[in-house]
Parts: sequence; C-alpha cells; structure tokens
Amino acid sequence: MTNVAVGDMSPELSGAASGVFNTTRQLGQALGTAAVGALLQATLHHTLTDEALRRSAGLPTAHRQEFVDSFEAVGDSGLFAQAPGNTGTAGAAGQQMQQLSTEVFNHGFVSAMRWTLLLPLGFAVLAALCCLGIRNHRAAAAPTALMNRPADTPVEGTSP
Repeated sequence: MTNVAVGDMSPELSGAASGVFNTTRQLGQALGTAAVGALLQATLHHTLTDEALRRSAGLPTAHRQEFVDSFEAVGDSGLFAQAPGNTGTAGAAGQQMQQLSTEVFNHGFVSAMRWTLLLPLGFAVLAALCCLGIRNHRAAAAPTALMNRPADTPVEGTSP
C-alpha cells in the first residue's frame, strides 16, 4: 500500500508523501474505531433492553419492571455502575434475576456485535473495490514507450 502511495513521487517529495499517507491511515484507524464503538453502544442499548423485556416474563410480576429498568439505565448511561439485573433482591427471586441478567447480557452483547461487525466489513469490501480500481501506470506506459522508439534502438533488457 505504501508503494502505491509514494511509488510515483520524486525522491524529494517521497518523505512528505509518506508522512501524509501515514497520517491519513492513523486518522482513519482512530475514526473507524470511534465509529464502531459508537455503533456498538447504540446497538447494545437496544439489544439489552429488548432481551431484558423478553426474558423478564419468567420473573415474578413485582420484579419485572425493576429488572428491565436496570438494563435501560445501563444503555442510557453506557456505564456499568452495578451489574444490570442486580437490584439487591434477596432469595430465590434474586438468584433468578442474577441468572437472567447473565443470559440477557450474553445474548444481547452477541446480537449487538453481529450488527456492529457489518460496519468494518462494509468498509473492507469498499476498500477491496477501490484497490481493484488502482492501475499500474508504469506498466501501462511501457508498451507506449516501446511503440514510439526508433526501429534501430535495442529494447532494454535484451542483447543486440
């Protein structure tokens, strides 16, 4: 990739071209990481809430809303101040909520990651298509140079 970026540059400009290429690459990595993180956070909020709603049906009616609210709070803030679903409920209901919260997080996170991975995959496909469009200008110029040479001039790399 570096050869494509700086290959046609004159020696005086190759250092500057390399610097611009490396800066652009690092900026792309930082923006890509931020975009994937933001998409994961947004997707995680929705998948955790949906999964909590679906799995809370097995809880006693009195604990369903607090269970779902604990996952909504995590999605809204993006922080795990306490384990979602761990509302301090004791006894069998507390153990059931703890088990369900583990299941909600595992399934919600995996589901969110599936959708989030589509973003870098899309960019990889786009980059591959762009690479197909890169032409080798030196190879294209060689046949033209051979056609325009005088007939008695030897071709480079052959003996007379």
